[in-house]
Amino acid sequence: MRRILILGASRYYVPIIRQLQASGRYICHVCDRDPAAQGATVADAFHPVDISDAGAVLRLARGLALDGVMPVNDFGVPTAAKVAGALGLPGLSERSAALTTDKPLMRQCWQAAGLPIPAFRVLTAGEDIAATCAEIGFPCVLKPDFSGGGARGVSVIACPADIPAAIAHCAPHARGGRWLVEAYLDGLELSAESVSIDGHVHLLALGDKQILPPPGCVTQSIQYPAALDPTTAERVREVVAAAVLALGIREGFAHTELRLVAGTPYLLETGARGGGGHIFHTLIEAVSGVAAPLLQADLLCGDTVALSRVEARGAGCYRFVIPPPGRVVALRSPAGLANLPGVVDWQLDLQPGDLIRTPASGLERAGFIVTLGRTRDEAVQRANQAEAWLEISIAPEHTKHRPSSGLGPA
Repeated sequence: MRRILILGASRYYVPIIRQLQASGRYICHVCDRDPAAQGATVADAFHPVDISDAGAVLRLARGLALDGVMPVNDFGVPTAAKVAGALGLPGLSERSAALTTDKPLMRQCWQAAGLPIPAFRVLTAGEDIAATCAEIGFPCVLKPDFSGGGARGVSVIACPADIPAAIAHCAPHARGGRWLVEAYLDGLELSAESVSIDGHVHLLALGDKQILPPPGCVTQSIQYPAALDPTTAERVREVVAAAVLALGIREGFAHTELRLVAGTPYLLETGARGGGGHIFHTLIEAVSGVAAPLLQADLLCGDTVALSRVEARGAGCYRFVIPPPGRVVALRSPAGLANLPGVVDWQLDLQPGDLIRTPASGLERAGFIVTLGRTRDEAVQRANQAEAWLEISIAPEHTKHRPSSGLGPA
């Protein structure tokens, strides 16, 4: 039995823990700063340690005789790299961990590699953001150097009047004190899931996304497989592979987001872990047949892994429940979603009387529905049916900030 440390214990990581346990090959140690996290009761051993505190996690890990360390979100990536390096375990280098969690470093890496990216500038505290936005041109996008995913702190700036609000939204997430201003690309957004094995990048799942209108950049729905012609899909695969390898991800999973403009895929972000929420443990397997958490654990424990050519298996839809702003008047109990075809999971953080607003980040969505199908059209139709079934009734009203529910992938 291999002993693996999983960095994160929220609701979304429970299926990862269970998949590894069900294989009969892994003892799952799990750490999270929240002792009430759902994964705490599922883990073989739970440790209430903050995953972003690399020193504390390393002290814990030294006493566990580990075979591997698995990050499942951006906050855990630098910690996993430090722990694995210190203990002589397989994993990402600390340099690559920095490249995949620091947006300015990532852009500079891709620029040096000659990869397609939007025009950008990196700013530090005190520099003139307004002048830089004017230089890049409107509309442009303001991002913090590290956000942890979920479009935290990200805003589209349509004109100079939008800049103060964008700064206020971005500042709390700029942990390194730097900002990224980049050109806004108006095109289809894509979400790509890949795994690198001995320097060869396999594209396992490619979805297209529906994004809420600016100023936020919040995902409303992801459909798998993406509706692309074979030539464009191959071009995306080539760009994803080059981007992942440029960042030093020669072993393990990566989650890459792109925008397709006039047939050219432009890189937005890459995370050195599987996609957030249900992407890693449910949707990748649905569309490719690859059990992603188990494959990632095998790689992180140093196993020799062979992956044959990936073939399309099925389809899925990750639909986020985002009602219009206003007051919730009525809705059906989401428990009934279990009786609808193709619905494999859901969560709804709404009740009558709630005051809601358009979400500023992925953490403020009201819920989600995950559907599977034999084809993309079937999966999307099932998601549409499930969302409509909830019959959420909203009364328009002037809205204030709605507390974050923490729903959706990071």
